[in-house]
Amino acid sequence: MLKQTKVNMYHIFQISGDVFRALGLKIKILITVIFSGLLIGSVILLSFSNNFNDQLLDATLNGSSESETLHDKFIGGLLKPGFDEGSCVSRYTQSLLYRKPSPYKPSPYLEYSRCYGTMLNNHAISTNSTPRHLYLHILHDSRDEDKMFFCTKDQDMIDKVPWLIVKANVYFVPSLWFNPTFQTELMKLFPQKEAVFHHLARYLYHPTNQVWGMITRYHDAHLARADDRLGIQIRVFSDKAGYFQHVMDQILSCTQREKLLPKVVSQEESKLNMSESQKLKAVLVTSLYPEYADRLKNMFWEQPSSTGELIEVYQPSGERYQQTDNKLHDQKALAEMYLLSLTDNIVTSARSTFGYVAHSLGGLKPWLLYQPRDASAPDPPCVRSTSIDPCHLTPPSHGCDADWGTDSGKVVPFVKHCEDRDNDDLRLFSYALRFEDISSSSCDGHKMRAHSHLLHPKLRFNMKKLEDNISFKISGMTKLTITFATCLVLSMVLLLPSYNISNLHKSHLTTTGGLLATGFDEESCLSRYHQSSLRKPSPFKPSTNLVSKLRSYEMLHKRCGPNTDAYKRATKRLGNNNNVINSNGDDCQYVVWTPMFGLGNRILSMVSVFTYALITDRVMLVDQRNDITDLFCEPFPGTSWLLPLDFPLTDQIDSFNRTHSHCYGTMLKNHTVNTTTRPSHLYIDIFHDSRDHDKMFFCEENQAFIKNVPWLVVKSNLYYAPSLWLIPSFQTKLIKLFPQKDTVFHHLSHYLFHPTNQVWGMVTRSYNAYLSRADEVLGLQIRVFSTPAGYFQHVMDQIMSCTQREKLLPELATKGSQNITKTLRLKAVLVTSLHPEYSDELKNMFLERPSSTGEIIEVYQPSGERVQQTDKKVHDQKALAEIYLLSLTDKLVTSTRSTFGYVAQGLGGLKPWILYEPRHNKAPDPPCVRAMSMEPCSLKAPISACQAETIKTTPFVKYCEDRITGIKLKLTVTIATCFILCSVLLLPPSPNIFNRLKSNLTTTGSYDSKKPREKLLGGGLLATELDDESCLSRYHQASLRKPSPHKPSAYLVSKLRSYEKLHKRCGPGSDAYKSATEKLGLKPGNGSESVGECRYIVWVPYSGLANRIISLVSVFLYALLTERVILVDQRSGISDLFCEPFPATSWLLPRNFPLLGGKKRDRFFDRSNSHCYGTMLRNSAPNLTETSLPSYLYLYLISDYSDDDKMFFCEEDQKTFIGEVPWLVVNSNIYFVPSLWLIPSFQTELIKMFPEKETVFHHLSRYLLHPTNQVWGLVTRSYDAYLSRADERLGIQVRVFDRHAGYLQHVMDQIVACTQREKLLPELSTQVTNTSRSKRLLKVVLVTSLHPEYSVKLKRMFWEQPTSTGESIEVYQPSEERVQQTDKKLHDQKALAEVYLLSLTDNIVTTARSTFGYFAHSLGGLRPWILYKPVNRTAPDPPCVKAVSMEPCFHRPPLYGCQAKTIEITPFVMTCEDSNPGLKLIFGYIFKSLGLKMKILITFIFSSLLIGSPGFDEGSCVSRYTKSLLYRKPSPYKPSPYLVSKLRSYEMLHKRCGPGTEAYKKATEQLDENQVRSSDKKCRYVVWVATEYGLGNRIISMVSSFLYALLTERILLVDQRKDINDLFCEPFPDTSWLLPLDFPLMGQIDSYYKDYSRCYGTMLKNHAINSTTTPPSHLYLHLLHDYREEDKMFYCEANQAFIKNVPWLVVKSNLYFAPSLWLIPSFQTKLLKLFPQKYTVFHHLSRYLFHPTNQVWDMVTSTYNANLSKADEVLGLQIRVFSTPSGYFQHVMDQIVSCAQREKLLPELATNGSSHSQVMNTTRSKKLKAVLVASLHPEYSDELRKMFLERPSSTGEIIQVYQPSGERVQQTDEKLHDQKALAEIYLLSLTDSIVTTERSTFGYVAHGLGGLKPWILYEPKNQKVPEPPCVRALSMEPCFIRAPLHGCQAKTIKTTHFIRPCENWNLGIKLVDAPDKFWWW
Repeated sequence: MLKQTKVNMYHIFQISGDVFRALGLKIKILITVIFSGLLIGSVILLSFSNNFNDQLLDATLNGSSESETLHDKFIGGLLKPGFDEGSCVSRYTQSLLYRKPSPYKPSPYLEYSRCYGTMLNNHAISTNSTPRHLYLHILHDSRDEDKMFFCTKDQDMIDKVPWLIVKANVYFVPSLWFNPTFQTELMKLFPQKEAVFHHLARYLYHPTNQVWGMITRYHDAHLARADDRLGIQIRVFSDKAGYFQHVMDQILSCTQREKLLPKVVSQEESKLNMSESQKLKAVLVTSLYPEYADRLKNMFWEQPSSTGELIEVYQPSGERYQQTDNKLHDQKALAEMYLLSLTDNIVTSARSTFGYVAHSLGGLKPWLLYQPRDASAPDPPCVRSTSIDPCHLTPPSHGCDADWGTDSGKVVPFVKHCEDRDNDDLRLFSYALRFEDISSSSCDGHKMRAHSHLLHPKLRFNMKKLEDNISFKISGMTKLTITFATCLVLSMVLLLPSYNISNLHKSHLTTTGGLLATGFDEESCLSRYHQSSLRKPSPFKPSTNLVSKLRSYEMLHKRCGPNTDAYKRATKRLGNNNNVINSNGDDCQYVVWTPMFGLGNRILSMVSVFTYALITDRVMLVDQRNDITDLFCEPFPGTSWLLPLDFPLTDQIDSFNRTHSHCYGTMLKNHTVNTTTRPSHLYIDIFHDSRDHDKMFFCEENQAFIKNVPWLVVKSNLYYAPSLWLIPSFQTKLIKLFPQKDTVFHHLSHYLFHPTNQVWGMVTRSYNAYLSRADEVLGLQIRVFSTPAGYFQHVMDQIMSCTQREKLLPELATKGSQNITKTLRLKAVLVTSLHPEYSDELKNMFLERPSSTGEIIEVYQPSGERVQQTDKKVHDQKALAEIYLLSLTDKLVTSTRSTFGYVAQGLGGLKPWILYEPRHNKAPDPPCVRAMSMEPCSLKAPISACQAETIKTTPFVKYCEDRITGIKLKLTVTIATCFILCSVLLLPPSPNIFNRLKSNLTTTGSYDSKKPREKLLGGGLLATELDDESCLSRYHQASLRKPSPHKPSAYLVSKLRSYEKLHKRCGPGSDAYKSATEKLGLKPGNGSESVGECRYIVWVPYSGLANRIISLVSVFLYALLTERVILVDQRSGISDLFCEPFPATSWLLPRNFPLLGGKKRDRFFDRSNSHCYGTMLRNSAPNLTETSLPSYLYLYLISDYSDDDKMFFCEEDQKTFIGEVPWLVVNSNIYFVPSLWLIPSFQTELIKMFPEKETVFHHLSRYLLHPTNQVWGLVTRSYDAYLSRADERLGIQVRVFDRHAGYLQHVMDQIVACTQREKLLPELSTQVTNTSRSKRLLKVVLVTSLHPEYSVKLKRMFWEQPTSTGESIEVYQPSEERVQQTDKKLHDQKALAEVYLLSLTDNIVTTARSTFGYFAHSLGGLRPWILYKPVNRTAPDPPCVKAVSMEPCFHRPPLYGCQAKTIEITPFVMTCEDSNPGLKLIFGYIFKSLGLKMKILITFIFSSLLIGSPGFDEGSCVSRYTKSLLYRKPSPYKPSPYLVSKLRSYEMLHKRCGPGTEAYKKATEQLDENQVRSSDKKCRYVVWVATEYGLGNRIISMVSSFLYALLTERILLVDQRKDINDLFCEPFPDTSWLLPLDFPLMGQIDSYYKDYSRCYGTMLKNHAINSTTTPPSHLYLHLLHDYREEDKMFYCEANQAFIKNVPWLVVKSNLYFAPSLWLIPSFQTKLLKLFPQKYTVFHHLSRYLFHPTNQVWDMVTSTYNANLSKADEVLGLQIRVFSTPSGYFQHVMDQIVSCAQREKLLPELATNGSSHSQVMNTTRSKKLKAVLVASLHPEYSDELRKMFLERPSSTGEIIQVYQPSGERVQQTDEKLHDQKALAEIYLLSLTDSIVTTERSTFGYVAHGLGGLKPWILYEPKNQKVPEPPCVRALSMEPCFIRAPLHGCQAKTIKTTHFIRPCENWNLGIKLVDAPDKFWWW
């Protein structure tokens, strides 16, 4: 019925479309407007109806007519904004991006429990005494006594117990509903009873950033683009778990019966139309065993689906056994749960808690797989669950529950027995929402009334209201739905074009001269009609007879093909005693082709069989059991050429051989052939080794017998068409069909073979990327028949000899014979071979030297499989793609006897050059011969017997060039001559003529005029006196580059001109030089007095090429600054790499330089040299400034230099000594430019030369370094061949520093992750694109690496699959040396060429700490993406970071000594992203263009906390002003004017009393005294000391100390000995908060502890303080978590009176003790004025106090921009596991998922049964929710990513999971670790919602900074998921987890309404906002 409806609807559309087209324009517009209006109105009314009904339902269930507040990121109040969003991305962002709004509020408290059942059993319960704790045993094996926990009377006693300890592994929520005390509250909390777990899990569980990262990565990769997602959760409870076929059968039976998965059909049954957008269904399988997913994947891969859907099967992991408490395993499991919860439908195993969590989180009613019995699939296989709630597997069925009824599942309306257990279990379901029951005639509400006595009285009343309103609701919805549907259908009829109608109007595409029929659907086989768009027009046109014959054959095939009546009759005769009786002329005859040998042999034999079928009027059928359907489309319209699998002889065909009784040759040999009877079938054996009897098939008289046999089964590996021409009866027909006799294979292969879309995709991707833009394409097909096969030099020599002798490839140019700047022709060489070495050799050859003709040679090989793998699908598909690519070339060289080459040349219509077979490992001479025709050779023709004489006399059959026993067809001389003459007269002029003309026009006068040349001088950077031709790169680099946005300053240009004059005057050969060198032999004091005007610096090479270059640029800059002449040591081949940079002089150090004598070239170049400056300092050379200067100094500036060597960078050393020495010899391998900026005397000059500070290397390298012509030739040849035609270029520089360098998979994964995450490379797509469209964008990827495997992997990846963007990706690697060979000339030249090629790209990715990459990106003016260094052979996450500057990194800077302080305060020097320690120059102040007023205005708008004083430099601390401006949503929490005023006053106080002031000096002097002087109380201090605890503890204690300082007017000074400087900028203007290192107590502070005599608590304990005690000069306050009651007296008012008089307080704390400061009466008044919103203390003070350093802030911003900025909502998940050992735990993952989904932080998964408003509309723009996971363990994010990768959300939102790092171990005080941690804290603070771990200070800081109320994950007990899993924080304030609950503050805590116990820790307190209306609570 449904099918008929679809057919009728199709006809309605078709007829309506015809009518509509016939109407006039005005009428069309009128109708469109009318129905559009109706459609819009319907949508509006329907929307109103839904909203109204939702409000009605909500009011009915809750007893209120007020509608709920609209859903926001806090889920209607379910979540509190107190959490820091960034610390737990999943907390807030799940709900906003992925969850539907929830109106339900969770309970605000959770109580705890001791063994209660045992106490009952032992009668140990007394009403007179209450135990302090109880243990509740609620496991699956609980006793009846344990189950008494659920009884009301027992709960009355239990409620009085302070501590409850619970062990449970069951979901016992349903039983809580039976307790009347609980039921009232539960009814209010969960009107929809089945949503308990759903809401609480989403509230409680927020996967950590690590787990969330797993989820989003997998979701984006596998689920995000799917139209539909199905989750299948498989758990096998058998004793020997694993893969079971009956389980697999059950899964298939369930999914197909329930229409969750389509069935598979054979290829010919598929109705798939590939021109339409196919629906993609992703199937996410979670199981310990990968076999289930593998089976599903293979099933839908090998056969199409019946619906045409594309089925993608994915399993995130297959661990094989459960590893609970293994961190990574549990993280993966949790991620899989979340991924399952994101699907649209879900199938789970019976009794699987894993499945319960997943479907409940997702809000999905699952299909439950029944448990199999006796290893058989149950029938029915599965059942649809009635509820989304988990099952209580072992509920209490006795005791107090018996009073409610013996079977609660039947009595209580909202509790039922679970579908997957046998009546001993219970689950909740939403009875009140079952409208289908209510509206049915059998259920009119009586059922609800029947059980209403069990419900709350208020709910009973509301249910009555609901009954009254149900009819209205349903009728209204029905009417509106009908209206909407009607308008929608009519609008579609009138407005949407019908695909079938539009197809009728398609213009006919070119069909190669009528060769192809037009009845095919184009999109189902793109290659059929689109081949011609890639080929040049063929000069060989099919004859009209051939076209007519093919049309006739198609009719015959349609009449007699498979499944026709004729075919059925014919197959029946195969069983008639093997003889044909009374055959009539109307019967159909057949020839069956069976595949043998390789792909080339099969194609040749198939064309031969088809030729035979054409001339004998037989129907050809091909055996489909191999991979024929994976390679070729159907060639005949309206039918199939595939032999049905039920063919009667199918089982026998494989056994057909020469011994078979029906083998024709055997029958002849045995004389069993007679003319009276005809067999029903014959087997024809036509192989290279066939017998003479078999060859009788080609004799005329034998054909007379064979033509009457209905069925012929042919096995062959030959192209035997030539022999058919020698059969007289056939020859006449063939001459008519093929007047051009050598076109048989050409025409028939074009007609017969059309690659499938998968193969054609490979062809077009390679063609578009590598061949389409070439001026000419040469194909090289190389097959080596030797054993073993591989690379042979003599074969390579033969190829070169042939191609160069035949002018197919140019010879290589000699030195100086080619001007490579001209516009060049591109020739692409396509190599196909099993062995990639041949193409590699060709590529290297034409890379290293230019061609003599000036042509650019590009070499490309699609694949190199090394071993032939026939019948392996992908291998055969690649082989066929390569054949077609070869056929698209202009000229072709093939190997002798290669059927692969035969097919290619025949398809392409090419006469190839055939390589002779080598003998004795020698290249033949001549190496090759031009084929006489394009026809393949019949390698083993029947040249004896009946055809022997015919071959000799037939002019168009000749012996093959490459096989003396073979024959082939060729043109006769007459025809050939006529064809050539016609070609000469009719063909248009050669394109080469136009190319040459164009080249002449474009190159003439390119550099004659002044204007073009001016553009090439780099803005005046280069001098004009140098000769062009001697160094082509000097002026011609600019022609290859985009104009640089970085222009050299006029001062730099002037400085360079002046330097050139200096060098010319003082350079080698000048009198000044001779005079200076003469002084080198003198001892100090002899001649150094008259230094002269010329001073020198000699650069000596060290380390690899790039190290040399960066040090050379550094030395040159130093020469510019000090007016020295640079001379470079030329002995290492510098002149082979670079041209002379200075006009009319040389920079090469003469070989006769005095210090270079003899072979001891290094005697002056090590630290043992007495002239080494560092050695001189180390040896304390006496009075260096007073004695005569040495004639030279040796500067050792190599990466392992000592502190003495680093004194070179000190101002004093430069001025007093080094600057005066005539000769400096520098040995360096580092880029030390940044430290030159830190020398004050140099800095002024440098700022003038380089206003853009990051352009130092960029400008100087472009001025100084000009590759020689030989190197430049390498550059330009590669650029012209591979890069010039690209629309975009990406450079990837890969250096592996691993001890075993080479190809490493984790490095490959990192490269792909980085380039795809940063949108540098597109992702891969499974969709086939229509290649007939205009050319797509070409992106070329240039890879430089010692190891070729990286580029090979990339190349294969983008060849085998299309890109998601449609771009063509071409991957190119110039060389692959494998080993670094420094000082080897050719190696260094190649390396330099690759550096310049990288610098010509548009974007670049480099390896961390690689000087090669530094050179490239700086030269190109590119800010690279830097690949982080992998740790433990694991790809880092994030994989890379965008550099803040294009400058190289100074790897070993002098971080201590004279430059230490300068580094800290210099705004344009920062720590490198990839090296710690390391420095680099940066430029670009964010606010440099803003005035002071604007800065102040911005500051005021975004919190008014920061001062707009010019005391702060914006560039030195970018985060200070840009945090709120660029990355924060406007904070709703505004600081009070009093707080702002107080901060300004504090800044003035700090400036007056801070370090370096007179007040500070006086205060420190007091520390030596025992008592304080009364006159010294103006400046008092609190010193915060960094403890051994983590970053979170330090930050919260620092804020607490600062608050105390504010209240008591003290100055806060922080201990700087840890990494505080690497984390935060100075917070106070014009002063410092850092405790000076010379602080008198600095040596004692670390030993301060509770036993210290000045510890305040100890003094109280020892009664050392009384009312008469004089305050000491300092006190130590021990405020750590283990402090004593005496230490807590610090919080008492009376004690503060004493403490306030102590000048110095030294505080050690790891707590947030701000709440207790509110409880000190003298402080509270001030605090109320400072913070009217009491819970904003940390929020305001942390934003004021903490400003991450530029390095940290760059981590934050680069990560935010790359991963979070584009999201519609961001959820933070902060996951900390406190267990030992910590790691991934499944229960933690379960808890996170449960919380996040219960709290609507992550979306539910769509179900098939969802209402219209709930169904995801995949055509709309989807919302993106980013989940940021912060955790030491990456498994949590991986699991989350996997989970969201495989299933969609019901809202259509896309979940992206990202985790910045996964360090696994906390490494406090390790600089980079702490910087990453701080960056993650800030990222968490930037989220919209956040989930954090209980008692995690990391989370406290994040949500406090962000102003977020987090969801807090309860601490799991006994590795079980808590229930509920999480709770919403009361405020965003951190928790004071060790508050003084006793003593002076005990009573105050209880009475202060804005102090509450922490949600997750009863021993802690926190600040909350407590309005009056909540005072009673």
